[in-house]
Amino acid sequence: MDILPFRLNFFKQVELFLTLRQLDKQNDKMIEDYNFEKEKNKTLQEKADGGHISLSWPTWEMEKKVLRWTFLNHKHLKSPITVKKMRPRNEQLEQDDFLIKLGGSINISGVMSEIIYANEHHILNNLIIRGFANSVDYVNGCEINQEGLNIGSLLTKHYKFTDDVLPDGTSYNKLVPKTIKNIGYQLLYWTAIFLIFYSVFFFSINIIDGVGLLDDLKVFLLFLYPIKWVVIFSLLIPVITIALALLLILPNKIK
Repeated sequence: MDILPFRLNFFKQVELFLTLRQLDKQNDKMIEDYNFEKEKNKTLQEKADGGHISLSWPTWEMEKKVLRWTFLNHKHLKSPITVKKMRPRNEQLEQDDFLIKLGGSINISGVMSEIIYANEHHILNNLIIRGFANSVDYVNGCEINQEGLNIGSLLTKHYKFTDDVLPDGTSYNKLVPKTIKNIGYQLLYWTAIFLIFYSVFFFSINIIDGVGLLDDLKVFLLFLYPIKWVVIFSLLIPVITIALALLLILPNKIK
């Protein structure tokens, strides 16, 4: 495995964290628009007809737990994550992360596990489609790739478990970003936006100066508060915010 230099590795980490947050927001929106009662009634009917049990629940929260588990506990990386390992009450993968703790208004299979809300195949196939795993086959599941391990690393170091509630009132474990880490990444993001606009602004000033239109502007600025201090302070803003962001994000400790 090739290890990137610190500078490149860090910006790759920032990119992956922003990818995580984008997927988190997408998942939250899908849950917001989810018709729980409709899916529940449909699934109970499928169970009565002897069909497969699944609520078609968005799977991203469960995908995160698979990636986190892989980073922490999967010792033989060439050994695939199988559908069998995803089954409820499997000691290899469960570790209480997938357990529904309080129970809710639905108990489709007699097993209180979050996985029953989605379907094991959907969880693993989505990891493949997102580029976090490589396909093995339908029965044997998938192999988590390097990108998936990198995501699992961030989920381990920069995310934490918190209690959340499903639409039916069921309590479960949800992975959310640590507040300090999230602030650090947001500072980096908005600093980058600031630098883009700042660069465009000074590029425009140079063009205006080149065509001789800056003289009138200089006369106008003489009536303002000493502009040089404003410029100096604005140049220091990115330095301060980047340093603060690094202090918040680093070090990467596993807790």
